[in-house]
Amino acid sequence: MIFGNLIKAIEEELKDKMDPRDMSIVLRSEPSPRMHLPPPCVPCLMIGAGSGLAPFRSFWQDLLMATNRPVNGHKHLLIIQMRTRESMPFEDEIFTMVKHGMIDVEIMFSRDECVAEFSENEIVYRSSPGRKGYIDKIIESPKVQERLADMICNQAAHIYVCGHGGLARTVVGALHRTFCNLFGERQGRDELEKMMAENRMVLETFTSLKEPSLLKKELTLSELCMCNDFCGDNILGENTSLYLAINSSIYDVKEFLLFHPGGSTILKFYCGMDATHAWNAVKHNRDAAVVAMLEIYDTNMNLKHPTNLNLDDKNWYFSGWKEMTTTLVEIQNAMNVAFDQNW
Repeated sequence: MIFGNLIKAIEEELKDKMDPRDMSIVLRSEPSPRMHLPPPCVPCLMIGAGSGLAPFRSFWQDLLMATNRPVNGHKHLLIIQMRTRESMPFEDEIFTMVKHGMIDVEIMFSRDECVAEFSENEIVYRSSPGRKGYIDKIIESPKVQERLADMICNQAAHIYVCGHGGLARTVVGALHRTFCNLFGERQGRDELEKMMAENRMVLETFTSLKEPSLLKKELTLSELCMCNDFCGDNILGENTSLYLAINSSIYDVKEFLLFHPGGSTILKFYCGMDATHAWNAVKHNRDAAVVAMLEIYDTNMNLKHPTNLNLDDKNWYFSGWKEMTTTLVEIQNAMNVAFDQNW
């Protein structure tokens, strides 16, 4: 049904531009290799919003199997963000899971001031003035923070986040602040990094269709190169950035240092540089999941390219200057990584 609606939408969009008989639309569904339940009896935290809840349907349906039932009173936790109560999906299924004692559910609405309560027969939405916001408000609430501390420290729980890039960025920031509050700055960061390394924290993101921004700030190559003074002892601090460019868009990947499967060092080597060649060399540009991750770290800035280099000699001078400047930044980054303990 979803694919059918998608095809109709594409046909409607293109009907005035080409003959529908000439169109050939190929859709392919690929399962995510990491988006699956943890081992039996290991609790998990599921965080999603909107269509990001869809993958979790298979989770709670699978949870009805005896091998995945919680033990010793440990339940799975589902955190949901929706716009309004009318947009709440899968109500009957979620209610059934709560009634069977399989999961606990926390719901936040961004436009409705209400709280969801589970009665004997249904989900009841009770008016609660002032209670509206976004998903980070739930994650950072004392109730959920206490629950997270028990799940992480005592139960080796898994965390799954599914949604668009903006949601994932909000959730990652909220989880980082929560972990730092629970364990301290250094230990909290280490705990997040450990969970990613052990595949106990999974980010499943997808791109959001949006119009190109005409108000994007532009940085020249010189200005980008001057952004390579990232200080390691302030990782994830409010006033630090780790800028790099990919396909002319500039990203701040300071928060991704904790999660990069290849380690943080390679990202530091490209601080203040155009990393497009390296990005394509490892074929990240062919992986839809990896491309979707970029949206989380988009700075709404572009790398400005010269537009007045029409003569061959000017192009030659610019290419030589670009290569020399890039080499100097590479050397500086290498020295920082090698000799600066902050890195």
